[in-house]
Amino acid sequence: MKPNDLPLDALKALDALTTAEQQLLIPFGLDTTKLTRTLAGMFTRKLDYADLYFQSTCSEGWSLEEGIVNSGSFNI
Repeated sequence: MKPNDLPLDALKALDALTTAEQQLLIPFGLDTTKLTRTLAGMFTRKLDYADLYFQSTCSEGWSLEEGIVNSGSFNI
């Protein structure tokens, strides 16, 4: 099956996975194989539930005084 033959939901899921890999996994030396191994290792401890949580946040702030930039900040 070619990517163009996939249903819209499957294409959206592939796009979301690609975005997650590019922004959260690859920059930190992770991939789906390593994550699968990690989860499998958790379940060998007889856990009922486990998950991995990733978050990426970017914020920007500006302080103006009489229409002139007084200070700014940028956080990742």
